[in-house]
Amino acid sequence: MDDVLDICGSKTGKQQAKDVVEHKLGNAAILVALRFLPKKKGTELRQILSTERVTHSKVSRAIALVGETPAERDCKEIALKYLEDAKKHLVVLKESSYRSGLSNLADDIVNRSF
Repeated sequence: MDDVLDICGSKTGKQQAKDVVEHKLGNAAILVALRFLPKKKGTELRQILSTERVTHSKVSRAIALVGETPAERDCKEIALKYLEDAKKHLVVLKESSYRSGLSNLADDIVNRSF
């Protein structure tokens, strides 16, 4: 969810879209967005990411381009599937406060907004 919050989160306490500024093509939200953007807009997003110095206006444009796609929703769905799978593996642990704590921690990581 870090990748989604980097691009889509506005109240994280961190610089928004830092992955764009740092040219991180491996950001999950960006990768998903590139699958959905029309060719021209996908090329525009890739050009922004490859620009040596990414200006504030280019960062805003990159955020807007990602926002035009279902990237945030799709990444959240993927994270929830991993969460579900991870929690299934907790059954090997006997029921305890530690097991509950791990389950709650996993929930918090996926559902956080900061």
